[in-house]
Amino acid sequence: MPVGYNVMHYWESKYSQPQSLPKTIDGIIVLGGSTDKKLSDAHQAYILNDSADRLTQFAALARKYPKAKLVFSGGSKSDDFVHTEAYYARSFFTSIGLATENIIFEDQSRNTYENVVFSQKLAKPSPQETWLVVTSAFHMPRTMEVFNALDWSVIPYPVDFKTGNEYQFTPLYLSIPRNLHFLDIGTKEALGQLAYKLNGKT
Repeated sequence: MPVGYNVMHYWESKYSQPQSLPKTIDGIIVLGGSTDKKLSDAHQAYILNDSADRLTQFAALARKYPKAKLVFSGGSKSDDFVHTEAYYARSFFTSIGLATENIIFEDQSRNTYENVVFSQKLAKPSPQETWLVVTSAFHMPRTMEVFNALDWSVIPYPVDFKTGNEYQFTPLYLSIPRNLHFLDIGTKEALGQLAYKLNGKT
């Protein structure tokens, strides 16, 4: 049964892409999570995972709003990895012709909370500015709770949808690996939200 699918759909249904956007956007921030860092390190080249929409949609929005301040947030550098995700994101943007000198790269964060905290210090958004935040649809609820807790007003722009627009009540083509993958991601989000609330981060 499509348990994993429906758990994923639960998170993805919290926010949808805006039907219309303001004429002026002051800033756009995209959260990391779209690069396979282990494979990228192994091949010394950016290798995107199944959340690549975060980067491609961010690039599209950057071109739509050329005057907007741009922020990529993603670090997670450790003894296990040679480069940060920001390093590979810079390579990707360069390869598609997006001017990286106009992008603020936050490369110290290890999780969603630090994504927002560190990016806020670098971008210095004012209350009057209009910002978009780009991340995967299933990740948007936790992301918005962190932004709200830190008083950074943003418009959610979810991307990378994994499920359709309604729940499934019949067997999902007997796709057990896919179902378990969705269940794994959905459960992680639930635990992440609980942990953030218990630690006062949302």
